[in-house]
Amino acid sequence: MAYGWRALQTNTTGSNNIAIGYESLFTNLTGQNNIANGYLSLYNNLNGNNNIAQGYEALKNNTSGSFNVAIGKSALQNNTSGNYNVGVGINALLSNTTGFYSSCFGYNAYPVTNDSIANYTGMGFNVGTSASGSNMVEIGNSSVSVIRGQVNFTTYSDRRIKKYSTKCSGTGIYQEVKAGHLLSGYSPAKCHDVRP
Repeated sequence: MAYGWRALQTNTTGSNNIAIGYESLFTNLTGQNNIANGYLSLYNNLNGNNNIAQGYEALKNNTSGSFNVAIGKSALQNNTSGNYNVGVGINALLSNTTGFYSSCFGYNAYPVTNDSIANYTGMGFNVGTSASGSNMVEIGNSSVSVIRGQVNFTTYSDRRIKKYSTKCSGTGIYQEVKAGHLLSGYSPAKCHDVRP
């Protein structure tokens, strides 16, 4: 379905697409299951599939990237072949081109020039710097002075994901603590209790 000046103009075999707005999905050839709503949204898409672009120039330069969601003016605008990204907010993930599995929420979320990050999450206004990278979570910008939560931040307490795990006698540890001895260098992450 196409609604707007030259929307889905060059489509050949692409199917199940929705293009609403001036030249949305304009160059689509074989891409399928895309939704583009906004001026030049998904404009350069050729064969990318299952994308959602909502807003002025959202996912504009995408050519083959698939499974992306861009909501907001210029969200994921420069993405070309990156997959499984989510950008919500004006300029969210703007500079990403080939990165994947990243999510940004907020105005100018991750506005720096790293174009191929993976598994990055950024939340807040102007979050992200030139030091931002893959496998990272960032909340807030340099003006944020406090990050709070109702409870403390914690890590997993599961021996399946601990690097060093040795068997310890639960009774022995209990007796040492009961006797008032401090266990120097003892780390709960390094042993697990063995129950009969």
